[in-house]
Amino acid sequence: MVPLFCVILGLVGAQNFTQKVFYYNQTIDHFHIPVQEAGVFSQRYYVIDDYWNVASGPIFLYLCGESECKGVTSTTKSLFPLQVAKENAARYISLEHRYYGVSIPINNTGLFQQIFQYHDVDQALADIAQFIRYMNFQMQEIRKTTIPPKWVVIGGSYAGALSAWFRTRYPNLATAAWASSAVVRPILDFSDFDKQVYISTAKSGQNCVDSIKSVNNLIQSQYIAGNMTVITDLFNATSVFSNDPDQITVLWYIADTMAEMVQYGKRVELCQALNSASSPWDKLKQVSIVGNTYGLANPNAYAVSALKNLNIAQNVMDRQWWWQQCQQFGWLQTPSEYQMRPSYLNMTFWNWYCQQIYSYPGGITLPNTNITAAGLSYKANNIVYTNGSEDPWQWASNNAVSTEARPILKIECDFCGHCIDFKTPNSTDPASLTRARTYIKAYIAQWLRS
Repeated sequence: MVPLFCVILGLVGAQNFTQKVFYYNQTIDHFHIPVQEAGVFSQRYYVIDDYWNVASGPIFLYLCGESECKGVTSTTKSLFPLQVAKENAARYISLEHRYYGVSIPINNTGLFQQIFQYHDVDQALADIAQFIRYMNFQMQEIRKTTIPPKWVVIGGSYAGALSAWFRTRYPNLATAAWASSAVVRPILDFSDFDKQVYISTAKSGQNCVDSIKSVNNLIQSQYIAGNMTVITDLFNATSVFSNDPDQITVLWYIADTMAEMVQYGKRVELCQALNSASSPWDKLKQVSIVGNTYGLANPNAYAVSALKNLNIAQNVMDRQWWWQQCQQFGWLQTPSEYQMRPSYLNMTFWNWYCQQIYSYPGGITLPNTNITAAGLSYKANNIVYTNGSEDPWQWASNNAVSTEARPILKIECDFCGHCIDFKTPNSTDPASLTRARTYIKAYIAQWLRS
């Protein structure tokens, strides 16, 4: 699994905008006294003021999550949040998450696990709080009033969870939150992900389900026989996986390539490709083709040898993200009763995988996600949740009953995957997606008025 982010990277309609980049001196350690011993680091953020009513407009804070933050660029296909900001005459800020991009708290060594001591969700939430307080102080000078602006915190996937957790933990700092595909419930053994892969692919017929299983059976049998090079050659990934201590990681790579096609709304394309082939080998070749076509077959996101790389670079994210999963959140995808991935990808595998990536003296302990979850409430009012009907991550989202104060919108369509509501609207969108966006805009406008 590559990091489950939804990146908002243009033009809003046909209008240009100006984006400026800034750096904030963020506290490294918010919770230990004296904090001065830990110091500060430069946290990157981007600002778009083109649509902002300086005198009275709100501020929309987009949380970039577990990846390099580029703000808004000309290549984005997910401009709906910025459009909503424009309609509300809002300032639009994109904030980079600690330990990603250039916002590295300890940036003079490498990505050793020892520097991850400040890499947890509580520190990240405190970052957001301190950043908002800093911006509110600036606003006192701009507006000549001590009344702070209203903030809407926005995020997708893990960042969507951050937005919901933040609104709940710091209700005095955020008026509302928009949590798209928000994985608010840490779950160690996440077999429901596999279950949703079955539910979604079954919409294309039993042939698609059987094709996925035939690919999984093929690669697991080749693993048992010690013939993985013939598999990795098909994906041009032999050089990446050749240094792994165990080729079982290839099973994870291929199974997740298929699962991510479903996650990102490409279930129809996956099933069409698989059903066009006859033998399991031909179906495996099709997985390689469609995975590369849609940019979902990067072996460096899966191979232990790649994840052990300590080099710091702006576009490096996987090692940091696996630390969060192995230490706090889990979401470790295991086979469900529907067996949509190789049976070897069980919790024994995941324990081994986390140990291999970090090679911590004495080993690391997988998280007690019940404890993690107990400290991360997501049930404040003024949060709008959205989930695509095809997305396997919906099983880690808010599963409560939708209410007017905390609406949960499920968007039904054949390509409604992860963070589908963020996509730039167009005339071919299904009615369910258009309707959900109308609700999102109405809820946010209502909460800003109240």
